[in-house]
Amino acid sequence: LPITWYTQERRWGMSPGYDNAAPQDFTRLAGDSCLFCHTGYPGADVPIWFSYWAPVGTPVEIVQKLNARMVEIAKSGDMKERMRQINVVVPPQTPDEMGRFLIEDTGRNAELIKVANIKLE
Repeated sequence: LPITWYTQERRWGMSPGYDNAAPQDFTRLAGDSCLFCHTGYPGADVPIWFSYWAPVGTPVEIVQKLNARMVEIAKSGDMKERMRQINVVVPPQTPDEMGRFLIEDTGRNAELIKVANIKLE
């Protein structure tokens, strides 16, 4: 059921276009930022990301070799096309870049949790 939370009106309602008996065909993709506007957090950005990790103490040479292969795969035409088909962007990173990203992303999420007053239950 396509429902939407209208933050300014503080009410639930049918999503635009679905509120009539003969809805139009929709071809516009809704980006992640659209979802945050409807939850009351316009401008928020909480990307979904995945990463591969090696056990602590893995030799640097092995980590670099694994990373080089992952970057090679991510940059391949086949992988780019597969990711495009499902609206995914794969930004290849070095292990150091991923470490910095993790620290920054944790900080952003901590701020969102604080502002939204989210509590662990």
